Amino acid sequence: MTVRRVDLEQPPLEVLSKGRNATKADVTVHRLMSTLDARTDSPRDSEGTLVVLKDFSARGPLVRATLARFSTAREARAYAQLSGLRGIPGFMGRVGGTALTTAFVPGRSLRDVPRRSLPPSFFTDLERLIASVHARGVALTDLHHRNVIVREDDGSPVLVDFSLAMVRPAAWNPIGRWFFDQAQRLDRLAFERIRERYMAPAGGKSVSPGTSPAPARRPLRYPQLACPGPPAQPASVTRARSPSP
Repeated sequence: MTVRRVDLEQPPLEVLSKGRNATKADVTVHRLMSTLDARTDSPRDSEGTLVVLKDFSARGPLVRATLARFSTAREARAYAQLSGLRGIPGFMGRVGGTALTTAFVPGRSLRDVPRRSLPPSFFTDLERLIASVHARGVALTDLHHRNVIVREDDGSPVLVDFSLAMVRPAAWNPIGRWFFDQAQRLDRLAFERIRERYMAPAGGKSVSPGTSPAPARRPLRYPQLACPGPPAQPASVTRARSPSP
């Protein structure tokens, strides 16, 4: 299906990520207009279908004309290659040349999960998911804690953000194939780092699949500036005086 900008209710229900710099997209959650609800498998809330919009339209004209179009096209190609794979949000189409939409997956990213708190089964599933992505001819190249989601309903892993993904080049491009093999290798190394940081130790407390782990901190729905408190005052020290001669 094709989602147009006018099909998305405004303002967004939630801001997942405000472009962190002049080259990053804004990522927001929207409700689809009711006329499109019956044409999508995206989850619904009590009032309609929810989708994620990844949008470069607020960036400068140079970024919109170059990086935004390249990144959006690259990510759309990866999503198309992974269509129907469990653990990958459904792709719902591009919105012009500088934005795209995917199905919204309720859950939390690993950055909002306490370290060393997830069960081994989560990482078994994540490793299989990454292997399935590779088998479809896609390498993420930028796997990290922000683009791994713990699904809310069953605790299974979901991968998002394929803006830097690489699709396997044709056989006549051996140099491209070599770079693709290295990109897959980087994915596997990144997985090992993630598992080391977030898997509960043997015999330690973990979160069972199907339950949402308690956040290490309350996730910020909108960017906020940290307001440091007043500097701590050094403790006073009483020095013993030496007796007068």
